[in-house]
Amino acid sequence: MLSKSLLLFLISFIAFSSLDAEAAKRRKRRKPSWRMKISGEFQPQVRAYASDSNATTEDGYFDFTTNFQFRARKRRERIKINAIARAVSEDTGSSQFYLKEAWYSYRTRGKEYLFGANFFTWSSLEIFNPIEVVNAREFIEQESVGELMLSAKIDIENGYWRFMYLPHNTDHIYPSSKSRIFGINIASTYWVKADNELFEGRLAHNFAVEMAKSTDEFDYRLLFYTGPDRTMELFTVDSAGYHPVFFPATIFGGTIQSDRWGAIWKAEALVKTYSYSYGALSPQSHQVLALGWERPYVTDSGSEWTALVEWQSAFGASATDLEYYYSFQNDLFLGARYNVGDIKGTEMLFGFLHDLSRSSENALMFEYSRRLYSRLKWEVGARFTLAKQKESFPVGMERQDGQNYLYSKLFYYFR
Repeated sequence: MLSKSLLLFLISFIAFSSLDAEAAKRRKRRKPSWRMKISGEFQPQVRAYASDSNATTEDGYFDFTTNFQFRARKRRERIKINAIARAVSEDTGSSQFYLKEAWYSYRTRGKEYLFGANFFTWSSLEIFNPIEVVNAREFIEQESVGELMLSAKIDIENGYWRFMYLPHNTDHIYPSSKSRIFGINIASTYWVKADNELFEGRLAHNFAVEMAKSTDEFDYRLLFYTGPDRTMELFTVDSAGYHPVFFPATIFGGTIQSDRWGAIWKAEALVKTYSYSYGALSPQSHQVLALGWERPYVTDSGSEWTALVEWQSAFGASATDLEYYYSFQNDLFLGARYNVGDIKGTEMLFGFLHDLSRSSENALMFEYSRRLYSRLKWEVGARFTLAKQKESFPVGMERQDGQNYLYSKLFYYFR
């Protein structure tokens, strides 16, 4: 009797196992071996440039810009594409299309490998980016562009190490065809290799190492970088046009951030060393320091005000040199962000920027954003720079005097 029961049990078990295995096969056939999560955003924008006090800039025209971001994730893999398309009504030659980011990454066992054009910044300040030494910066529009990169990120306790190989493309990186300051063509980009010597090949090999770590009291980062310093706004002008000039530099710095006494405290510092000159351009080694403070205030109605104070200064070289190196060589930003706290996510940002070294150089900014629908947000704002050109050659914030504009932007999110 026992043997018959055991035999019946075995037959039933085998039958159910076969059915379960068949069901698993059907599920496997129905479902793909991987799933990809796709998301992104589409940002059409129009900017209307106003007249300003600088007689050498082009004014009174429209700039249509579209920013398309695509993100995909498949298990341990990620892909991101950020494409920019720009049309300028008054100068069709300045219309352009380029990739701001286009990279692929793979993560496994506490390591992440990335290849492609990646937008890299570790700055924690909103207005100033003294640490943004890796990315290309469009001098005319202050647009940062992703850098060709092969990186390996290794997790450590409460942080990570990242090692980057940066094969800089020495081709023309400025797609705009005309400088708004001088009204002349932006010609080829100059990459300095040695004294009065430029790179002839298409790639310049550079490296960077980053370390980030968090503790109970601080978040901090360290960076060592060797390569062209893209934050210095040096250029030369000849019969062919306007040539941005990038000098190789050795840069070491750090950031630190702490949440104390109800506010966020931030500090960033860089030491920049240069060895070469090109023509009349000979950048001097110097340091950059930036400090930031944020303090939120919650009202009884549920809205929130955030006070912003940021200061950036460059020192270690003469004041005259620093005026040529940076638009914001010693500037103070005072701002306030207001979050209404409604279901539409209405926010406003007010800002005032003042040059502490040069008289009568200020900038004003305003932003207003509100969600229209679940996947649609609208933003409108303005930028005004009040810095009349005092000499024949613009320096300091005078270089931004042609950046007075109003803008309107839509964000459409998809997933």
